[in-house]
Amino acid sequence: MNAYKNAGVDISKGNMFSRFAVHSGTITLKNEVIGNRHGFAGLFKVPLGYNSPVLAASTDGVGTKVKIAVEQAIHYDNPKYLKTIGHDVVAMVINDIICTRADPLFFLDYLATSKIDFSLHKQVIVGITDALVECDTTLLGGETAEMPGMYNNQDFDLAGFGVGIVEEENIFKNDDIKENDIIIGITSSGPHANGYSLIRTILDTTNVDSQILEQLMQPTTLYHNAIKCVRDIVNGIAHITGGGLIENIPRIVDQSLTTMIKQHSWQIPSIFDWIQCNGNVSKLEMYRVFNMGIGMVLFVDPSEAKFIPHELQKIGYDAFIIGHVVPYKGQSVIIDEKQKV
Repeated sequence: MNAYKNAGVDISKGNMFSRFAVHSGTITLKNEVIGNRHGFAGLFKVPLGYNSPVLAASTDGVGTKVKIAVEQAIHYDNPKYLKTIGHDVVAMVINDIICTRADPLFFLDYLATSKIDFSLHKQVIVGITDALVECDTTLLGGETAEMPGMYNNQDFDLAGFGVGIVEEENIFKNDDIKENDIIIGITSSGPHANGYSLIRTILDTTNVDSQILEQLMQPTTLYHNAIKCVRDIVNGIAHITGGGLIENIPRIVDQSLTTMIKQHSWQIPSIFDWIQCNGNVSKLEMYRVFNMGIGMVLFVDPSEAKFIPHELQKIGYDAFIIGHVVPYKGQSVIIDEKQKV
């Protein structure tokens, strides 16, 4: 008799891992979660107190940063970066949701692998739940799939989906950002979870010490507390992910305007110099691929500009005035290398 296990899928192990994930997620539950009444979908009541509630949803993954985490865990007995990518998948999704002024409500994860390795994959779940606790978000459900025909050895992929809620009248509009608005950048922890296909080509040909690896594998900054602190006094928020400052800022700025970014107004982390040098990457390409040390951008009235970085520093975020908004000058974003703001 043939069995599913002979094809590489262990149902019993999958059930055990699912029970672990469900148990781990209990620390993230909110009052709006409706018990375990239905085994096929998570149930979440719309919170009270909204006049015209709008749901904000986002989905994202961690990309090939996962490969580095797996290689470190398997070949070098260094599983800590598996927890990092669990944190990353939450941060990449939640950081997008909060750009609308929404409060995150719940999150679901998807982990696909050749075979479940409890000792490895539980670290990912721990990273997910820890990050969700930090941003007061419920782990409402998820999926773990064993697909030996799709993945080899200990390879796996990781993605997440999140939902937030915002009062309709509070949602940012493109015309909220105006000429002369000041641009404030909140620093990143490093490349976050973008550009790792390029980074891995460099790692394949370069001897990397533990210090460089540690910088490359820093967890993505979770900006939930920062944005909650200032969202009512800013005119727009952009999460700087793949595409860097050059491609993410224009997503929220009217086409009649240009954003002038002063390159030397913040200290670009040394890891980006390492990437550029060892990968022979042009400066323009660096700004199109990486966040270059700025993970979140705020647009504010000039009267608020000096106040906001000070307030963010009080709660542990470094932020700098990095530019301003001017009438359209042929490019949506201009990186000015000449002087500081």
